[in-house]
Amino acid sequence: PPSYRESEIRVLTDRSIRYKNFYGDVFNDLIEPSSLSESGLFLAVYGGLSKRAYPDVDYFGDVLPNQKKFMSWKSTSRRVDREQEDYLQFFLYATGISSIRLKADVTFTDDSTTSTPILKRLDGVGRGDLILVPAGPIHSGINSIDASKIVKSYVLTLTDQSSNAISEPISYELISHKPPRTRYFMFLNSVGAYEIFRATGVFEESFVSDKEEIQKFLGHDYDALDGEFEAYNMSSRKQFSGSTGFLLDAEEARVLSDLFLSPRVYALEGAKRVPIVVSGRETRIRVDKEYQYYVRFGYSEGYVERRFTPTSINN
Repeated sequence: PPSYRESEIRVLTDRSIRYKNFYGDVFNDLIEPSSLSESGLFLAVYGGLSKRAYPDVDYFGDVLPNQKKFMSWKSTSRRVDREQEDYLQFFLYATGISSIRLKADVTFTDDSTTSTPILKRLDGVGRGDLILVPAGPIHSGINSIDASKIVKSYVLTLTDQSSNAISEPISYELISHKPPRTRYFMFLNSVGAYEIFRATGVFEESFVSDKEEIQKFLGHDYDALDGEFEAYNMSSRKQFSGSTGFLLDAEEARVLSDLFLSPRVYALEGAKRVPIVVSGRETRIRVDKEYQYYVRFGYSEGYVERRFTPTSINN
C-alpha cells in the first residue's frame, strides 16, 4: 500500500506485469520444441473484474479511454477531512503521452478561487503505466497553495504535456469538523487500486476466543486437580464492530462491497498500516424509503498480539 502521506506521483510496479509467450511444435521423440516463436507483448494488471463480463465490459479498451476514469468505483464527488490521506490510481491508456501533470482548481472559505495547472508532475511515462496520484489535502500540496487562506473544496484533474485533460475531474469537499471517533481504512479495490474509507460511527472492541473441549480418559491414579474435561486448540483475537456513520447516499454504501471483498485491508492509525480481516457474510446496504444510509460491519486485527510484530505496527 502507499506509504504514509506519500506526496509524489509515481509509476506503480507491483500491480502490473509485461510479458511475452514463446511457443513451438513438439513431434516424434522431442520433449522440447526445436525452435520457438515469440508472441507480441502482453500486459496483465492486478484486478478483480470478471472475465465473463468481456466483451460487454471492455474496461481497458472502452471504459477507460471513453470515460477517462480513475481506477475506482467511487463517486467523482468526495468528502474528506483536513488530515485525511487519499490516493487516486490511473491507467495510462493512450499513446503519445510522455508527461503527466496534476491540475488543481481550489475554492477557499472566502469563496475566492485559484487554479494551479501543475501542482505535481511526472515525466517519462508511457502507455500501460499504472500511476499513483496523491490526492489528500495535505500530501497533495493543496493546503500549501495559499497558506493565508483555508481551503473549502478542490478539483483534481490529470493533464498531459500539452495541458489536455486525460482524466475525469475528481472534486473534494473538506468537512469543517472531524468527529473524535473517526477511523480510516485502506483497502485494495476490485480494479487493483488502494482506496481510503473514513468511518465516523461508533465501534466497540471485544475479546473473542475459540477453543474445543474434550473428555479425557483418566487413569486409576489420576490427580483430583486434573479434571475430566479439558480445553485445547485455543485461539483468540481482538474483534471490532460498529457503524460507518451516515454516508452520502446508497451508492456510497454499495461501493463498500469492495471493502468487504478485499484481500488486503488496513486500519490506519497515523502512519501505521495495521492489517485487519473484515468479518461477516451479510451486510445491509439500504432499506426502501430511507434517506440516510449507514453500514454496520466488523473486523479483527491481523495479529493476536501486536507487541511482537515489526515496529512499523507496534510502535
